[in-house]
Amino acid sequence: VDVESVWRSVAEFYSQAQTLSVDIESVVHVSAPGVDNRMTTERTLAAGQPNRLLMRTDSGMSSVDLFSDGETLVTHLPMMNQYTEEEAPSSLSAVLENPMLMGPGSDTYYLYLLAEDHYATIMEGVTKAEYVGLSELQGTPVHHLKMSHEAVD
Repeated sequence: VDVESVWRSVAEFYSQAQTLSVDIESVVHVSAPGVDNRMTTERTLAAGQPNRLLMRTDSGMSSVDLFSDGETLVTHLPMMNQYTEEEAPSSLSAVLENPMLMGPGSDTYYLYLLAEDHYATIMEGVTKAEYVGLSELQGTPVHHLKMSHEAVD
């Protein structure tokens, strides 16, 4: 199975969606001499075109939570006990322009599902992509891909 064909298939699927709801489990594994930490975060991502969005942390550490009703975007930073309100972006893709939310090492990488050009956005900065094989996730067969990024694995 070709990694590019799997990603292009995913990108095509999400580009056609008018609404999206995803339960996400993100595991960050930090390994170095004398260090072996795993941090798990569970989130809910729900979105509707053109600019409605909910990104909520259900468990684990949260760097940011978002809510947009299409008119106002609320950004909540739990670690700093702060939130901001601003005019909602005109599109879901515009959310990706916020430097607090995206970038190498960000734990909000799944927001790339909201990009206008899903494939190009997902592959930006990827130095290596490999097909690991079929895995099972909650009883459903899924393609397991491993991506290496210029800043993070």
